[in-house]
Amino acid sequence: MKSYRKSHLDKNKAYSYHQQFLKNRYRAMIWSKEKKILYEILKKKIKKNNNTYLDFACGTGRILVFLSKYIKRSTGIDISKNMLQITKQSVPNSVCLKYGDITKNDILGENCYDLITVFRFFSNAEISLRKETMKVLVRHLKKDGIIIFNNHKNHSSILYTLARVFRRKNSMYTMKHSEVKSLCEDFGLKIVKTYSIGIFPSFDNLILLPIFLLSPLETVLSKIKFLKFLAFNIIYVCKLKE
Repeated sequence: MKSYRKSHLDKNKAYSYHQQFLKNRYRAMIWSKEKKILYEILKKKIKKNNNTYLDFACGTGRILVFLSKYIKRSTGIDISKNMLQITKQSVPNSVCLKYGDITKNDILGENCYDLITVFRFFSNAEISLRKETMKVLVRHLKKDGIIIFNNHKNHSSILYTLARVFRRKNSMYTMKHSEVKSLCEDFGLKIVKTYSIGIFPSFDNLILLPIFLLSPLETVLSKIKFLKFLAFNIIYVCKLKE
């Protein structure tokens, strides 16, 4: 199987990936809920003045564009030049964009950040790449900083459980909550908060309810504690152990 490092390097892949979040109604709905969660975390956890932010595997800049509006100094890094070309069109000039693979050559130097985000990466990456990446990112996290990442292929979710039953193509490429906990513990992180999105099972191309009904339903379901780990998309807020 091709390494995840190489999966998004193609020019056409960069464009199609970017368009999915603009045109797919379900992904757009999920993104709207992610933005609300990110803003909530930002208000609670990040100081207002002189803060620094790194978006690892920033892709076409979805997370970076949103959060850089609220943070003084922002940096995005990705292994795909094509992805970064799209990002460059959306972010303000004050945002620093870096090209490279920090697991091979850590071009971040001595920089440390109050906030690091990693979205749609860990559950796609092979186990060795997850560990190599987290090792470097923790090195660049300030002592009182936070790292936010998501597992958008939660193994125990209703969606991926059904996908395995019906033998959907990518149903086996998932990440368990126990794997997330282990990854954090191995590198000195503790999970301080989790958020759930996508409990009611839907696929990008198969939405079982109209969005105007599905969106408020998801809001209600996400507040029911025992359903939390039945969502396909879990957002983790972590900090260094004291």
